[in-house]
Amino acid sequence: MRHAQNPLVVDQPGGHKSRTKDPMFASLEQVAEYEVDRRAPIKTEELEWVDELALAISREFRTNARALPAFPATAQRALEMVVDPSVEIGDYIQLANHDPSTAAEILRASNSAAFSRGVEVATVRDAVIRLGIAEVANVVAVTTSRALFNFKRKNAYQDIAPLWHHVWTHSVTSAYAALWLSVSRRAGDSKKAFLGGLLHDIGKIGVLGSLSTLIARGNLEDPPTPRVLHALLEELHVALGTEMAHSWHLPRHVIDICTEHHELEPPGDVKMYEVHAVRVVSGVNQMRINPIYRKDLELEIDISARALGLQDDFLAETVDHIREFAEKSHQLYA
Repeated sequence: MRHAQNPLVVDQPGGHKSRTKDPMFASLEQVAEYEVDRRAPIKTEELEWVDELALAISREFRTNARALPAFPATAQRALEMVVDPSVEIGDYIQLANHDPSTAAEILRASNSAAFSRGVEVATVRDAVIRLGIAEVANVVAVTTSRALFNFKRKNAYQDIAPLWHHVWTHSVTSAYAALWLSVSRRAGDSKKAFLGGLLHDIGKIGVLGSLSTLIARGNLEDPPTPRVLHALLEELHVALGTEMAHSWHLPRHVIDICTEHHELEPPGDVKMYEVHAVRVVSGVNQMRINPIYRKDLELEIDISARALGLQDDFLAETVDHIREFAEKSHQLYA
């Protein structure tokens, strides 16, 4: 039986993963927020299990494609507004006034520790003015898309529930970090980079949803281990995410990022700068928080960093900013 190409680290002689000698990755300890010796690479004998589950999840996803939740209409409008230069503050006020949940999130964000400065606002108009058009655009895009990351849903397997939250927080952090990198390096359209960071891993929603359904129906003899779960997410999320993006008629640049963000050699033209920005920040954040990350991740970061003209010493600066954005995301959207 042919095994799927293992997307994660495989146990090797000596128990260590070979890593590029590039100075950019000379010290994983500078990036990771876990002890390096806690890495738990997936073992070769587990790959057959990954194969079987990947096939079952793909079949479930495509058989019940109609069960895929509709992309929220407010979120669709928000994505259009973010990249529309003609949109004004009044348009966001009007959108919020027609959607109580969006209004509540705008008020919550404006009164958060990141923006309030100890002075509370009580109206959507005041909240939007406080945030400013650029920040309110980001808040609206994030909050209207949040329903897709329904990590509070009931799951038949307790180890799946935290992954919904992990995907959500990683996506929001990646969005703000991609925006920062795009602006600071003048790399592509920063608004498109933000949306790409927010939605690049939507395929993991499809994986988790389909797996949850299989477990709830009793189709699996044993639930997957955490390492196999991570392998499944990496094995399937690009293909499923691309299908979901097309099904939801997401903007072309979002579809491109969903499709290309793990290609070792994505197209090198200017329109793909946003892909490179998302790859760098998403990859660094995964190295930072995830002891089981895909085996080509460091190479992907290296390729995209060079495409953006980043120097080898960018890593520490990027990690510092990502930590800040992770904290900001927690303050705004926890």
